Amino acid sequence: MFRRKRWQLNDSASPAESKPPSQPWDVPGTVKLPIFFLRLRFLVCLVVLALVFTVILVVLAVTNVFDGTEEQIPTVTVRNGTVEGVYLKGYDQDQYLGVPYAAAPVDDLRFRNPQPLAEGWGPESFKAREHQKACIGYTQGSLDQSEDCLYLNIVRTRTCQGGCPVVVWIHGGAYTSGSPTDPQYDMSFIAHQADRIGKPMIAVSIAYRLSVWGFLFSNQTIESGDTNMGLRDQRLALRWVQENIAAFGGDPSKITLMGESAGASSVGYHLTAYGGQDEKLFRAAIMQSGSPIFYGSINDIETQQILYDDLANQTGCGLALDSLRCLREQPFERIDGVVRNNATLWLSWNPAIDGDFIQNHTSTQLSEGAFVRVPILTGVNADEGTGFTPYGIYDDADFFYALTNKTYVQGVSEALATELGRIYADDLSQNIPATAGTYRPPYPQGNQWRRAATYFGDATFHANKRLTCQAWASHEVPAYCYLFDALPNASTEDIMGVAHFVEVPYVFYNLQGKGHEGGPRPFDHSGARYLELARLMCHSWVSFIDTMDPNGFRQDGGEFSDLEAWPRYGTDGRNFVFTAERPCRAELDDYRADGIALINEDPANTYNR
Repeated sequence: MFRRKRWQLNDSASPAESKPPSQPWDVPGTVKLPIFFLRLRFLVCLVVLALVFTVILVVLAVTNVFDGTEEQIPTVTVRNGTVEGVYLKGYDQDQYLGVPYAAAPVDDLRFRNPQPLAEGWGPESFKAREHQKACIGYTQGSLDQSEDCLYLNIVRTRTCQGGCPVVVWIHGGAYTSGSPTDPQYDMSFIAHQADRIGKPMIAVSIAYRLSVWGFLFSNQTIESGDTNMGLRDQRLALRWVQENIAAFGGDPSKITLMGESAGASSVGYHLTAYGGQDEKLFRAAIMQSGSPIFYGSINDIETQQILYDDLANQTGCGLALDSLRCLREQPFERIDGVVRNNATLWLSWNPAIDGDFIQNHTSTQLSEGAFVRVPILTGVNADEGTGFTPYGIYDDADFFYALTNKTYVQGVSEALATELGRIYADDLSQNIPATAGTYRPPYPQGNQWRRAATYFGDATFHANKRLTCQAWASHEVPAYCYLFDALPNASTEDIMGVAHFVEVPYVFYNLQGKGHEGGPRPFDHSGARYLELARLMCHSWVSFIDTMDPNGFRQDGGEFSDLEAWPRYGTDGRNFVFTAERPCRAELDDYRADGIALINEDPANTYNR
């Protein structure tokens, strides 16, 4: 197998540990006295110390002054009551884990739009000290899951004294899997880096319903008004943050949405929600490998009604007068069993045009300017297509078949496929990944699989990202666009190249590889240049969250101050290229110009998005 040269790790990311306090009573005596007087003196000292500690505790209880020790329980008061969190000593952070933002979507609230918490949790504090269960998803591994899953997590650095910017992370997973409880999305790392460069912030991560539980779509759900429920979960979470984040030290007018893959797609849907209505829920957005234009083909009622009827029939609700009510009344295990044993039933539920939350093809909305005009930071990885290309591409006929039949994107007409086949030629000098050189993968991918991967990467992510950046530029809204092109050293097969998701550990500054324990960790065998790249990316993201400009942290003459500035995407269309092998730089966004222009010619009709 084609393999890549490895480098040696020569840096560390372990947080500094605090020393234990010295004991105040550990003072040696200097005068020898009879044992009786020694014991008496010892008892008197104990009484005095007990009185002193009692006074200190009373003062702390009355004034609620935090003493900085691990034992102190951080608390805040929100509209629903008091929340108790945990203190992360190594990073000097308060964390509030598993805070509910909506009523549990169970029983009669199953397959309904999310409902706000109707009341508080009473006089007792809510113990937000550990993650709640993940939302029901598929291919979730060992994650503990539940229908009752609408919770969020908040990380606050102690240096935040109020008015701090806020970032809200929306996880990816193709709308069928993923969770903010995934350790790969530990927000403490990026929050700690924000603190280190003098830009403290509040970091929030949210859960939302997935697959059939969050995106059931049919004539029945349209009639009841319960559509795109997973996106509405996110929207309700944003409203909760607006109402309550000030209690944690955040500024509700300084919220940035941030997501990757389906999470970035979700951010894009919030930018175009309700026809582009600006509800002032956020002031900026970050989209990594995703955009307001869906990476696949958006669902329509014709295909989804067939799936709904199949689900209803298999769960015994097909003949019910009210099949949706029947589905709400079914035991969870019955519905989950049917869905889990049918890949089509759990893979096919994602956002759909409902005439309400999603009112039109979002590519059309962007061309019409129907989107929230806030600054964005968005980009893609160089070899996105290696994770979204069907196998078995051996010759021209296989390539033509893949283009004309629905796979990861909608199949195109034979005439368009012929033109695309001419542009996306079987040319290894132009096919991705560039690092694979003249290598042609054998079974199961096939000799021309790299050719197909080049097209599918553009059709799913690259073309959509370029069209998004161009739309923002045409309306003179700030857009900072990037291309991530750093080959991860933990990879052992260059055939995947700079694939989907590999930038996430750099942005989160997850140098320890948390969440990657089952396989190669992202920075294993990496050199100093990769660690430097992680700092650059993480600090650029933090600066954008802080000031809506990723260059902000470099203006003080510190690290990276001599690096070329990340330009706004204008009529000249320039990306900032993140790479470890060469200096990071700005360059024209004109790679594969003919192919991407053809894909973007009529995305609403050609790709149904």
